[in-house]
Amino acid sequence: MSEQNKYERVPNVQLPQVKQQLEERIKALENVIETQRSTIEKVLEPIIEQLEEAKEDIKFVEGRM
Repeated sequence: MSEQNKYERVPNVQLPQVKQQLEERIKALENVIETQRSTIEKVLEPIIEQLEEAKEDIKFVEGRM
């Protein structure tokens, strides 16, 4: 059983408009993803710094063992 695409019944004359709307939707979604990714990276910066500090600390401790 093949799944029907939601645009299968769109008349050919409307396809350019549908394509443009889809391109705008894709761009908007990509922008949301990039904004969220950027926000997450900023939030993670201090945690990553703490992780790096902990890694250096364990190297120091291991070096003293």
